[in-house]
Amino acid sequence: MSVTHSLGLAHDQVKISPYNADWPVQFDLEKPAIIKCVQDFQYRDVQHIGSTSIPGLCAKPIIDIAAAIPSFDHVETIKLNLAKLGYAHIPGRGTAFREFFAKGPEDCRTHYLHLTLCPSDEWNRLLRFRYRLHTSDSLRDEYAALKQQLAREFPTDRIAYNHAKAEFIEKCLL
Repeated sequence: MSVTHSLGLAHDQVKISPYNADWPVQFDLEKPAIIKCVQDFQYRDVQHIGSTSIPGLCAKPIIDIAAAIPSFDHVETIKLNLAKLGYAHIPGRGTAFREFFAKGPEDCRTHYLHLTLCPSDEWNRLLRFRYRLHTSDSLRDEYAALKQQLAREFPTDRIAYNHAKAEFIEKCLL
């Protein structure tokens, strides 16, 4: 699969790009390969999440994908399958309900994969946040302004950028 120029960002950089209609296309290209990696493990769903999934929303040019699985019983095999696609497991970036993977070299990450237990509150939160931004232009616009402000404040500190968005995200989930 070829990745267009619309994707990619160094792992420690915060750069916000205007919405690009190619982002959902890139998800659609990646989805079948993800499904192939998890299909033998009773996967439940694969969804485009994050800002690149929201029409009209600016975003870091990295496609966020969530894959729902019922347990982590086979996570080591899934990690090997995903590695064949170029996904690296990033220890410490997950939670009790999610394992995190990045695709692309550190200077040009193109995809993030959140291997998430389903059912779980974590899976529900990912989808609920996306739904809220899809259905509210005012929340989408408020989030865009916040992201742009935070990108200026934390251009090389992705952790601080993410922490600073947390309050807004929680507000959307109420």
